[in-house]
Amino acid sequence: MTKKEKKLKKRGKEKLSKKNKTIGKQVKQKSTKASELKSRIKMLEAVVEKRERTIAKLKTKLDESESRKEKKRGKQKSPGGAAKLLRSQRSSRVGLNQRDAWRRHGYLRSRYEYYLEQNEEKTVARQHAGEDLVEKFGEEAGYTELQLEQILS
Repeated sequence: MTKKEKKLKKRGKEKLSKKNKTIGKQVKQKSTKASELKSRIKMLEAVVEKRERTIAKLKTKLDESESRKEKKRGKQKSPGGAAKLLRSQRSSRVGLNQRDAWRRHGYLRSRYEYYLEQNEEKTVARQHAGEDLVEKFGEEAGYTELQLEQILS
């Protein structure tokens, strides 16, 4: 054999040995990678399971709080007649209430005078003015015949 052939043979053997070494390392790396991956998978599954449990707990808390709110809403009653009366008598609304009363009184007086100008009797004019007042401002603004007589005398 010539020197060249010996060198080529030697290089071939070295290449083969290097390949064998790298293949061995790759096999070892693959096996270690597989075990590492398996352990990572287990860790991630544990994390996912823990998060799912927390999500379930939070959903139950949310449902409970919503049901409590619904119960509270059901318990709250709409204000009745007494509450409305008290609210209407608050000092902060006195100015508004007086203004509304003057507006109603002015409307009642103008309608009464209108019917008197139409040559109707006082009692009939009072009655028609009271009906007009109820039509415009609602039944709460209406007066009895005695009250109309006292107001429009």
